[in-house]
Amino acid sequence: MTFLEDNGSTFLLVAGIGLVIAILLRRSSRYRKKQKRQARKEKPAAGFGQAASAKRREPLLDAPPEITRWQVEMHEVARELKAEVDSKLIALQTLLGMIRQEADRLEDILTRLEPLAGAADDGIREELDDARQNNDSPSQTPPPKESDS
Repeated sequence: MTFLEDNGSTFLLVAGIGLVIAILLRRSSRYRKKQKRQARKEKPAAGFGQAASAKRREPLLDAPPEITRWQVEMHEVARELKAEVDSKLIALQTLLGMIRQEADRLEDILTRLEPLAGAADDGIREELDDARQNNDSPSQTPPPKESDS
């Protein structure tokens, strides 16, 4: 009894660690058994591992030929549609680039024409002032004569 009295706390520590290890081992063995049961349910007659993995990758592997043909056709249609969308997207991006270039060019032209527009406005105002002073209309032109036909 002297051993337990001298090393009682150490003995309890070792017993606690042993208990934790036993609990963890039991849980891991239950988990493995559960995984095996689930694997059996998923592949009842798989035989080799390759056949089971092929079934998971291709769910319609054992489907009728009509469904397989339909699946292939659907993949082809999807590929064609993606190609069309990609080509239209590229064309749209090209057009947007051209539009930006034209917008920049037009802005440049407008900035160059702004001083000229100011001078033209001044010239028109002078003509209007002269016409008012002379009681003439600057845009008056004689009406066209009617011809008798």
